[in-house]
Amino acid sequence: MIEEPDKPGMAAGGLPDLKLWIGLGLLALGVGVAGWVLLQVLHLFNEPQAFRSFFDLIREDFTIRWNTGNLTLPAELLGYLIPITLLSIAGGFAHVFIVQGVNLLRNNWRGWRRV
Repeated sequence: MIEEPDKPGMAAGGLPDLKLWIGLGLLALGVGVAGWVLLQVLHLFNEPQAFRSFFDLIREDFTIRWNTGNLTLPAELLGYLIPITLLSIAGGFAHVFIVQGVNLLRNNWRGWRRV
Protein backbone atom coordinates (compact mmCIF):
# COMPACT_ATOMS: atom_id res chain seq x y z
CA MET A 1 0.00 0.00 0.00
CA ILE A 2 1.34 3.42 -0.96
CA GLU A 3 1.54 6.02 1.78
CA GLU A 4 -0.20 9.29 1.22
CA PRO A 5 1.84 12.34 2.14
CA ASP A 6 0.86 14.35 5.17
CA LYS A 7 1.13 17.71 3.44
CA PRO A 8 0.11 18.60 -0.10
CA GLY A 9 3.15 19.25 -2.26
CA MET A 10 5.35 16.73 -0.47
CA ALA A 11 6.09 13.19 -1.56
CA ALA A 12 5.95 10.28 0.87
CA GLY A 13 9.59 10.71 1.90
CA GLY A 14 9.22 14.41 2.60
CA LEU A 15 10.81 15.47 -0.71
CA PRO A 16 8.98 17.97 -2.90
CA ASP A 17 7.00 16.33 -5.66
CA LEU A 18 8.46 16.70 -9.16
CA LYS A 19 5.09 17.46 -10.76
CA LEU A 20 4.61 20.35 -8.35
CA TRP A 21 7.93 21.94 -9.29
CA ILE A 22 7.44 21.39 -13.01
CA GLY A 23 3.94 22.87 -12.77
CA LEU A 24 5.16 25.90 -10.85
CA GLY A 25 8.05 26.34 -13.28
CA LEU A 26 5.79 26.19 -16.33
CA LEU A 27 3.36 28.61 -14.72
CA ALA A 28 6.14 31.06 -13.84
CA LEU A 29 7.64 30.76 -17.33
CA GLY A 30 4.26 31.38 -18.95
CA VAL A 31 3.58 34.43 -16.79
CA GLY A 32 7.06 35.75 -17.54
CA VAL A 33 6.67 35.35 -21.31
CA ALA A 34 3.19 36.89 -21.19
CA GLY A 35 4.56 39.84 -19.23
CA TRP A 36 7.35 40.31 -21.75
CA VAL A 37 4.87 40.27 -24.65
CA LEU A 38 2.69 42.79 -22.80
CA LEU A 39 5.68 45.10 -22.25
CA GLN A 40 6.58 44.90 -25.94
CA VAL A 41 3.03 45.80 -26.97
CA LEU A 42 2.91 48.67 -24.46
CA HIS A 43 6.22 49.90 -25.87
CA LEU A 44 4.53 50.19 -29.28
CA PHE A 45 1.71 52.26 -27.78
CA ASN A 46 4.22 54.63 -26.19
CA GLU A 47 5.62 55.43 -29.63
CA PRO A 48 2.68 56.70 -31.72
CA GLN A 49 5.06 57.54 -34.56
CA ALA A 50 5.59 53.80 -35.12
CA PHE A 51 1.87 53.28 -35.75
CA ARG A 52 1.61 56.36 -37.94
CA SER A 53 4.48 55.28 -40.18
CA PHE A 54 3.04 51.75 -40.39
CA PHE A 55 -0.37 53.00 -41.55
CA ASP A 56 1.23 55.49 -43.96
CA LEU A 57 3.24 52.64 -45.44
CA ILE A 58 0.14 50.51 -45.96
CA ARG A 59 -1.91 53.38 -47.37
CA GLU A 60 0.68 54.72 -49.81
CA ASP A 61 3.26 52.14 -50.78
CA PHE A 62 1.20 48.98 -50.63
CA THR A 63 -1.78 50.39 -52.54
CA ILE A 64 0.48 51.75 -55.27
CA ARG A 65 2.04 48.32 -55.72
CA TRP A 66 -1.41 46.70 -55.68
CA ASN A 67 -2.74 49.02 -58.42
CA THR A 68 0.21 48.37 -60.70
CA GLY A 69 -0.39 44.63 -60.49
CA ASN A 70 2.94 44.01 -58.82
CA LEU A 71 2.05 42.09 -55.67
CA THR A 72 5.28 42.27 -53.69
CA LEU A 73 5.55 43.29 -50.09
CA PRO A 74 7.91 46.17 -49.36
CA ALA A 75 10.78 45.55 -46.98
CA GLU A 76 9.42 48.11 -44.51
CA LEU A 77 6.15 46.22 -44.22
CA LEU A 78 8.00 42.97 -43.60
CA GLY A 79 10.00 44.81 -40.96
CA TYR A 80 6.73 45.40 -39.12
CA LEU A 81 5.13 42.01 -39.77
CA ILE A 82 8.02 39.85 -38.57
CA PRO A 83 8.06 41.23 -34.97
CA ILE A 84 4.25 41.05 -34.81
CA THR A 85 4.37 37.42 -35.91
CA LEU A 86 7.09 36.60 -33.38
CA LEU A 87 5.14 38.31 -30.59
CA SER A 88 2.02 36.32 -31.46
CA ILE A 89 4.03 33.08 -31.40
CA ALA A 90 5.49 34.06 -28.02
CA GLY A 91 1.97 34.78 -26.77
CA GLY A 92 0.90 31.32 -27.91
CA PHE A 93 3.81 29.75 -26.04
CA ALA A 94 2.89 31.74 -22.93
CA HIS A 95 -0.67 30.45 -23.14
CA VAL A 96 0.50 26.85 -23.48
CA PHE A 97 2.94 27.19 -20.56
CA ILE A 98 0.29 28.70 -18.27
CA VAL A 99 -2.36 26.10 -19.17
CA GLN A 100 0.01 23.16 -18.76
CA GLY A 101 1.39 24.50 -15.48
CA VAL A 102 -2.10 24.99 -14.05
CA ASN A 103 -3.17 21.52 -15.24
CA LEU A 104 -0.14 19.92 -13.60
CA LEU A 105 -0.81 21.76 -10.36
CA ARG A 106 -4.51 20.88 -10.45
CA ASN A 107 -3.81 17.19 -11.09
CA ASN A 108 -1.14 17.22 -8.41
CA TRP A 109 -3.48 18.58 -5.71
CA ARG A 110 -6.45 16.48 -6.85
CA GLY A 111 -4.48 13.24 -6.59
CA TRP A 112 -3.82 13.68 -2.87
CA ARG A 113 -7.33 14.04 -1.57
CA ARG A 114 -8.12 11.60 1.15
CA VAL A 115 -11.24 9.56 0.69
